[in-house]
Amino acid sequence: MSSKDRLVRDIEIALELGKAGKLSEAEMRLARIAQDEDAAVLGPVTELGLPRKLHSARLKLAKLGADVAALTGLRATAVPPHALLADLFPISDDTRAAMAEACCRKVPRIVHQIWIGERIPRPCETWRQWAARHGWEYRLWDEAALSRLGLSDDPAWCVMRQMGDLPGAVDVARYHILLREGGLYLDCDWYPIRPELGPTALFPECGMSAIAEAGPRLVGGGGMLLANGLIATPAGHPALRRLLNALPEVVERLRGGPAWWLTGPLPFTLALRGGPFTVLDSAFVAGRLPRGAELPEVLRAVEEARQGAGVLLEWKDW
Repeated sequence: MSSKDRLVRDIEIALELGKAGKLSEAEMRLARIAQDEDAAVLGPVTELGLPRKLHSARLKLAKLGADVAALTGLRATAVPPHALLADLFPISDDTRAAMAEACCRKVPRIVHQIWIGERIPRPCETWRQWAARHGWEYRLWDEAALSRLGLSDDPAWCVMRQMGDLPGAVDVARYHILLREGGLYLDCDWYPIRPELGPTALFPECGMSAIAEAGPRLVGGGGMLLANGLIATPAGHPALRRLLNALPEVVERLRGGPAWWLTGPLPFTLALRGGPFTVLDSAFVAGRLPRGAELPEVLRAVEEARQGAGVLLEWKDW
């Protein structure tokens, strides 16, 4: 058995103890793993100095124990050490000025989605109808369309494809599309709660807008992590340009990390930190449906959610 397999099995045993209510014993087991001479095989370290897989195990244990303080702290520090990437996203007067200027430019009236695979998710047709209803163009980018973007010249795209990390590759693709064309990008696992509301009722007509992730994260000295599943932006936004310029080195420095570290919300947030942008309100996302839920269940959830302030439901129908 390899060192990694041995330590992963030890983590599984610790979590089994936690599920059985033996939290102290589980915590001691995780503490011993942290001191193991081979602990580095459990992935790159987090801001807390723990290998990522071990940090994740401690987070799961905190959930089992309903330890709110530990849960909050472990979530906030489940990011790579800030110093690893700080030099890739410097903030200057020129950066701020460019991003301030972009706040005055209009978002083109086009909705983008990306899907690599055979069966197109059902929400895509709903978004196509939504875009047409409000006078926006709709474009679904499949693999053939993406091939025309010249992504093979992007090292970050190539690495994520070689790793078989399609979510990470789609991260890179969305940035290229939005930099070139602007518009509204939506992940394929969003479903609208209020389709009667058009884009301009949901986000500003000008500048870049994104949703903040729930809960604090210590990203670049701040406490907020931005999601990249919904991005509205004018074409040529400087934050996207600096993001794409930095991604190959981010991927290189954080090898072994998850896609949200390498190409997703983490570098996206660091790139936007250079100047002003719009953070959409926290009630935007009403909730998440079970993966593979059938359409009648989705429609019932939509009707219930319409009683609140939410705009989107998360639904993976694949």
